[in-house]
Amino acid sequence: MDECEKAKYIDNLWDSSDDNMLRLFFGRKLYFLKQFDIEMMKIAHPDVYEIETVEYGKKYLESLPLHEIGKIRPDLEKMLRDSTFEKYTDSEGNYHCACCGFTDKTRAPFHVDHIIAMNNGGKSVLENLQILCHRCNGEKGDK
Repeated sequence: MDECEKAKYIDNLWDSSDDNMLRLFFGRKLYFLKQFDIEMMKIAHPDVYEIETVEYGKKYLESLPLHEIGKIRPDLEKMLRDSTFEKYTDSEGNYHCACCGFTDKTRAPFHVDHIIAMNNGGKSVLENLQILCHRCNGEKGDK
């Protein structure tokens, strides 16, 4: 296609649309022309414009933090949190910080914490979860 034929073809596309979809999408003919040139280059030089594909692998739920598990399986997140609190509850119903031993009747002053941090390869499994008070959790960080 020479330049004259190309110009006629583009003008025909731009002017002939009944519902003005091209004008609605691109707004100005200049933007349409730029995108048209890009698409023509992709056809002429496919090796330069290789399509990158992204491989999505499986990520096991135990590799996710608890709040992410909750987005996928809220029942599993609830079970992990409840079981962790149950693990650190005494016979009187008090919750105990795994680090300093602070006790309270409510869950409010505690966080569910990974014993081995996820940054260090820890998993979101019951064996790797504990409860810590706000102070101990803040001091521990990602250690």
